[in-house]
Amino acid sequence: MRKNESVSEVVLDAILSSTWRDPGPAALRQILGESLDLPDLELFSTEEAMEQVKNQVESGGYVDDPEFCMVRSSSAVLPTDNRLVFDRAMFIAGSVDPGDDVFIVVDGNTVKAFDWRKAAPDRWVEVGSVDELVEAIASVGG
Repeated sequence: MRKNESVSEVVLDAILSSTWRDPGPAALRQILGESLDLPDLELFSTEEAMEQVKNQVESGGYVDDPEFCMVRSSSAVLPTDNRLVFDRAMFIAGSVDPGDDVFIVVDGNTVKAFDWRKAAPDRWVEVGSVDELVEAIASVGG
């Protein structure tokens, strides 16, 4: 059993097998979808880095700020709600420039991107599956 059961085994396996590597901002933007108009992002390379960013998001007050569309528990999410359940999210990438405040997360087997262009509470946009993301990252030369 892993230290944190809520994280995606697919991502952890990719980290261990060295297929999980930051392809660079341009390639990551293309993998996630050009229609999102994402800033330069960094893919976090270790589980520790992912946990550190998650802790920073929590301690920075993002979870309790309605603009970031996160809740702490799934019991706070309505069926038509697109807010992110923080406790089950794995933060896998984030904006390079401070102040851009854009994150990419894994929620179950779904990859979600934070999109400032959407109205709250619908700023977390599904961009694909974890399997598709890992495959796309592995296919980029590194």
